[in-house]
Amino acid sequence: MVSLFLGASRPTRTKRGFTLIELLVVIAIIAILIALLLPAVQQAREAARRTQCKNHLKQLGLAAHNYESTYSKLPSSGLYQNSSGTAATTNPRPYAVFPVSFFTSALPYMDQAPLYNQWNFSTHYMGSALNSQLATSYIDPFLCPSNGNFTKAGGRGFGQTDYMPVSYTDIDYVTTNATYGARLNASTTAANATRDAMLGGPAKAGFNDVIDGTSNSICIFEDAGKAAEATGATGGTNYIPAVATASSPGGGANPPPQGFWSMPLFNATGGTTAVWCGSGGTSLCPNRWADPASGDGVSGPYAMNPAGGAGTFMGADTKMINQNKTPKGGPTTCPWTTKECGPNTEPFSYHDGGAQALMGDGTVRFISENIDKHTLRRLVSRADGEPIGEF
Repeated sequence: MVSLFLGASRPTRTKRGFTLIELLVVIAIIAILIALLLPAVQQAREAARRTQCKNHLKQLGLAAHNYESTYSKLPSSGLYQNSSGTAATTNPRPYAVFPVSFFTSALPYMDQAPLYNQWNFSTHYMGSALNSQLATSYIDPFLCPSNGNFTKAGGRGFGQTDYMPVSYTDIDYVTTNATYGARLNASTTAANATRDAMLGGPAKAGFNDVIDGTSNSICIFEDAGKAAEATGATGGTNYIPAVATASSPGGGANPPPQGFWSMPLFNATGGTTAVWCGSGGTSLCPNRWADPASGDGVSGPYAMNPAGGAGTFMGADTKMINQNKTPKGGPTTCPWTTKECGPNTEPFSYHDGGAQALMGDGTVRFISENIDKHTLRRLVSRADGEPIGEF
């Protein structure tokens, strides 16, 4: 019997693979898991970027406090409004341009002492080949990593910043005015039509001037994605270089700080040709950290007339933070290339729901884009004496 099975072949077992349907089911499950996990990963990355952005603001706050400890004055925002108390016949009211930006002043307190020590403080950054070269430096704490539009080319070779030292607010506070809650109109002549922020003015203010309290005063706002050149922001009657001359160290209507530093801050000849940048050297370049126009005020957006010039002001229902955020580049009524539209010298961030702000006491608060305009106005003004409440 045994011999009968010696030559018999054993049955073979074939290996069974995945069927097409099973393979598709596995792929579908993997795709669903990725779809569920990807938003969480993106949110985690944005949370990390937002935290880093916050830390950069804190570093800027420490720099401002250390600067004040050294000089007993706060650094200038850079560009500020000349609120001298005289009647304003133009809109916006005349500005003065301090020759040194906040960020330049902060350099030695941001581990940038070697760069700072080479700076020529006798002239504007565009008035010196050395300063212009130093101003090309890429300084990470001056940037917010959440800025999805950032490119090194965006600064036209110059180092950039995503933060705006706040200089003033000109949001109308008079309840009987038609422009209440919007930007003040051209006919406003009141001496306090604009109110200085914590860093407003030519570096003459100190903590003792922050009457409302440093915890209630915004020092620096996020302003990510600034324009390389601000259309409509040029030299002339509206933008006055704050210069001194050898015979008139007070600088006329826009005096520089007396005894600010031991070295001269202003061009000894009082020249103005080096104050501007951009096309033809006649504009402001707010996205450069070395440009004084990196600082500005909180005004709210313009409306534009069909011809593309400055028209009537936006109504009281317009947001003051992250305004005209979509579409990218802004709507035709308020394109980002126009000053005070979108991120062009107004509070703006790529975080959802608002923007981060450095308060005068060094804390960083997330300010909702839906904040009441007058609450924001009170937070910007350093000495209006008005109660703020919760925000």
